[in-house]
This record gives sequence, structure tokens and C-alpha cells, in this order.
Amino acid sequence: MYPKISVDIKHFYHHPTTIDQINEYTQKVRAGQVRCHLPPCPHCEVTSDFFKRHEARQRYFYAIVEQMVRKILGLLIRWKCPDCGKTFTDYPDFALPFKRYILSAVMEYSSQYTENDQTTYRKVIQSNSAGYPKSETQLDHSTIHRWISTLGSLIHIIGKAQDFILQARPDLSICRNLAALSIHSKKYRKKERAGVLLRCRQLFSLEGLYRLIFKVSIFPNLATSCSFG
Repeated sequence: MYPKISVDIKHFYHHPTTIDQINEYTQKVRAGQVRCHLPPCPHCEVTSDFFKRHEARQRYFYAIVEQMVRKILGLLIRWKCPDCGKTFTDYPDFALPFKRYILSAVMEYSSQYTENDQTTYRKVIQSNSAGYPKSETQLDHSTIHRWISTLGSLIHIIGKAQDFILQARPDLSICRNLAALSIHSKKYRKKERAGVLLRCRQLFSLEGLYRLIFKVSIFPNLATSCSFG
């Protein structure tokens, strides 16, 4: 029999990044204390150890604090390959490309939808309402739909994470466990959407195992090496 590791998804997503952590990272960027964690240049294969800091660009991050959406101004580093001159953005562990909301919020809200057969996008928002300061506008249920679309598209990351876990723990029944995951039929109308939702659930399961085994998250290093794909 293959051993099965029980992973409590809530343990990993209910520790959101704080505003202080975002500000601390920004200060490190300003002080030049952030190392490059990018993979080799995809154009000329120069290792990132030789990359030069190109610029630090401003980026607003949205964090949900006490049911309020907080807008925090931070910095992202861009590095430049000395050979071909291409530049690349290095993302911290709380950020996703093209997403304003921090990763912990994206993962938490998305997992609440995929892991509960009875819930809907609207119910997720109703039970975890988040409003914007000086506005009656609330976090919209369609935002959760888009987040899941993004997470469910990370096919390369899912494959790589599974490979690394199996290399470290070939005794685990990870393939069987992932194959056993399913999506309730009322959560989708098309097979394509069912596939997105299923991959999202697989990503959450792999993230839990990855943290248990390697003591780090899939994000950002493994995700960056896969070009967030």
C-alpha cells in the first residue's frame, strides 16, 4: 500500500500576507537586498546569476484586511540579461503576474469554491465579504471566477510540482490521489471549465504536499521557473 499524506488546505491559505510584509519587501528592493531568483534566460540561456538589476517599478497590491480591501504601493524588480538585453520581472512570494490581489487572497477564496461542492461564487463572497474603503462596492463574485481561471491554467507548474514531489517521495500515492479528485457537475456547463476547476483543485493539493515536503511554497520559485505557465 502507498502511504497517503493528509493535507489540510485551510492551513496553508489562512495566513494571509500582511501589509507590513509587503512594505518590508519594498524596503529590501530599495536597499538592493533582494536576490534574483529567476531561471536562466530563455533566449540565450545565460544563468540568472549574471543578470543585472534593470529597474524597480511601482505596483499596487490589494490585500484583504479585516474585511476591507487595502491598496498598498509596492515595488517589483526587473532584471536584465547581459547577453541579449532582455528584461524580466521577478515576483515576490505574495504576488502573481497580472493580478492586483495578493496570492494568499487568491488561493483562499478560490479554494473555498473548489473544495466545497455546495458553495457558489456568490456564497463565497457572502461568507467572506470584502469592501473597498470609502465605497459601497464589494469584492465581486466574478473576480473569483477569473482567479480560478488563472490558477487552473498553470498546467506546467502542476506537472513540475508533481514530478518534484514524486522524486522526493516516490512512495506516495500522489497520482492516485490527484486522479481521485473531482468537480461536482453543477459547478460547470462545459467540459473545458470542468478541466480548469479540476486543475485548480490539483494545484491546491500539490501546494499542500509541496510545503510539507520541501518546507516552501510552489510560489514563486517553482512557478517562476515554469514562467507561471
